[in-house]
Parts: sequence; structure tokens; C-alpha cells
Amino acid sequence: MSRAARLLVWLAGAAACAVLAACAPPPPADTGPLDLLVTGGRIVDGSGNPWFYGDLGIRDGRIVAVGRVDAPAARVIDASGLIVAPGFVDIHNHSDEAIVTDPNAQSMVRQGVTTMVFGEGGSAAPSEQWPRLADYFATLE
Repeated sequence: MSRAARLLVWLAGAAACAVLAACAPPPPADTGPLDLLVTGGRIVDGSGNPWFYGDLGIRDGRIVAVGRVDAPAARVIDASGLIVAPGFVDIHNHSDEAIVTDPNAQSMVRQGVTTMVFGEGGSAAPSEQWPRLADYFATLE
């Protein structure tokens, strides 16, 4: 291989490395130990990509690291044999009144649901119990 060809290959490799480095997300700011570290789970990130084994680091209520996370944490959860996924959105449920009985929505949270849309198939308000929607919302508060 000629000197010019080697130089061209080296430049192409350097350019590829520069592009990859520019596209990579920045490493999480190290502001002390994680609040929570979930280890060894099958991570399904919601992007449509295949699942992968990995860890998840959380600090101040935000995910700050995904993959192989080697950091101290105040609490560690072993997710071996479990799936770690973002919360699910339930766009059709009938929990309008159940949420009043159980404001923590344990029946939904334990299934991974973090957001519920109400009223798509009827609504708890207006009704005899809640004449105005504002009355229903006041009950939820």
C-alpha cells in the first residue's frame, strides 16, 4: 500500500472516530453517588431496539446512566430475571372511580402503568356524584 493510500485510510478512520465521538451522548455528570442503581435487568428502552442486559442509574429522579454502570448508590435493586422498561401509558381504561378509592393506583402501577388517560369511553363527571368536572378533580386532589 502506498504512503498516500495509508494516509487516506488513516484520515478516513480519524474522521469516523470524530463523527462517532460527536454523536455519542455526554457521560453523566458525576455529582456523587446514585440514588438508585438497578442491576442486571433485561432493559427494554421503548425505542423498538432489541432488549439488552444492563444496569440503570438514577439520580435526583432522573435516569443518568444506562448500560454497564459501576457507581456507588444509596440503594441497589437486583433486577436479574426481570424486565426494566419505561412506564406504560394506558390510553383506554375505566379507572375514573377506582383512582378515587385508591389514589396511589396500585392496580395500575404494579403492572408498569405510569400514565392513564380518562374519559375516552365515558367519564366519571359530569355525573350525579360529580356534577362538574371541577368537582371530580377536587376529589382527586
